[in-house]
Amino acid sequence: MKHNILSKIINYSLVLILSVGFNYMTTGCSEERYFPGKIYTDEDLNDDNDDDVTEKVNENLAIEGSITASSKQDDTHGPELLINGVVSGGEEYFGTNQTTSDHEEWVQIKLSQKQKINAIWIHPRSNSDIGFPFDFTLQVSENGKDWTTVVEETNYDADYTKIQKFSFEAIKASYVKLIATKLSHTSNMWTNWQEVYFIQLAEIEVYLVEGDGPSDGDDDDEGEVEQQNPNPANFAFGASVTASSQQGDTFIPSMLVNGVLTGENEYYGSFQQTFDHEEWVQLVMKEQAEIGSIWVYPRSNASGEGFPKEFKIEISTNGENWTTVVDKTDYPVPTECDVQIFNFTPTNVKYIKLTATKLSSIANMWTNWEEVYFMQLAEIQAFKDQVSGENK
Repeated sequence: MKHNILSKIINYSLVLILSVGFNYMTTGCSEERYFPGKIYTDEDLNDDNDDDVTEKVNENLAIEGSITASSKQDDTHGPELLINGVVSGGEEYFGTNQTTSDHEEWVQIKLSQKQKINAIWIHPRSNSDIGFPFDFTLQVSENGKDWTTVVEETNYDADYTKIQKFSFEAIKASYVKLIATKLSHTSNMWTNWQEVYFIQLAEIEVYLVEGDGPSDGDDDDEGEVEQQNPNPANFAFGASVTASSQQGDTFIPSMLVNGVLTGENEYYGSFQQTFDHEEWVQLVMKEQAEIGSIWVYPRSNASGEGFPKEFKIEISTNGENWTTVVDKTDYPVPTECDVQIFNFTPTNVKYIKLTATKLSSIANMWTNWEEVYFMQLAEIQAFKDQVSGENK
């Protein structure tokens, strides 16, 4: 009899202890729990008090949130840079792992609070003209499990000079996810001349926009002066520009389309190497236009130094099918830094690519008296009408 009573007491105690311990373990976890590669979902949390949250209007809900991604370029370009509030700077960007085949990448943000949102702003990398995905969706979720697509883009042509803003009907969300299925790509000396695919972005902001909305710092804000095209006939002004390489963070590809033709540091420069090699620059104009003349300006303070000796200029409407309109060999060094004018039969153009296969070279104190090969140009312009004085 005593044995039976004692057994019941022990069994009851064990059940009580296990029950209390189990309840403690399943309800005492923090919202900051993560699984590798995936942000924790709140599907098992009680959200009955969501209506008590005061909605933030015109405030960035991502900046105090948390973030994860499918991959990262390295430890200095992790996804946390997408929600740190810094939108400019040479190394202030998130980058995914670079691979030799197109593939899917994603980033997922848990917002600072669950509420209605109606806008997602994405900042391209500030000192580059590559990295923004071509095909992607923006999805939102209340629990990190059930997703609603609010934006879907195919062959997206990003303007790298501006914030890319996406608006949609207001919807309650706690999570925002960018899924890219067709990536930006490039091939240059840093990739060992292999074509690599990746994402590079500076910042993602999430808002409930009302009225005039938050200040974005773009040139079209009140009080800001938009950079004006000094020659409205030039269709290349303000184009997106990519290049095979660049000379530091100052002489970047966008210098080729900023309308400034002269100045000590007003030029694009490729990386300098001790052997002759190929370099290229590619322009994507803001709009397709009929073009019949391309003007190439040498660096203004170097007496033609940096102008390629052999090169071709190609044009395209889609960036895939190209037509060669200029093909030069043993091209003479420009004198007095005059603009080099190349005419051809006017045709519709969206993309312009200059590929140099024999470069200018120099050896001086700045190169430690080694012969180095490079390309340096001040500006590239594109016009509809042919002009007299074409360079042969």
